Amino acid sequence: RKKAKWLYDFIKTGESFDYVITVCDKENAKRCPIFPDAPTRLDWSFPDPSMFHGSHGEQIASARQVRDDIRKMIDQLCAEPDVGWQLRTGT
Repeated sequence: RKKAKWLYDFIKTGESFDYVITVCDKENAKRCPIFPDAPTRLDWSFPDPSMFHGSHGEQIASARQVRDDIRKMIDQLCAEPDVGWQLRTGT
């Protein structure tokens, strides 16, 4: 099971990032965290799975759809010649 990580956990390690992608929904975008020293920030709006309604199965299906949509966006980003090269080589 995957677990969300707190922004502070990254800051206290001193890690730096070339790209930061936020996935806050449009209503909460202004509350998305800000990473210090992140040269490129991409804000991708996705619905918040904690707000999904319906049966447990319907909520799971909706959350999986968001997961799959995020994966597609990441794949598209990595396929871009300049960005993909940087992400694959770490430069």
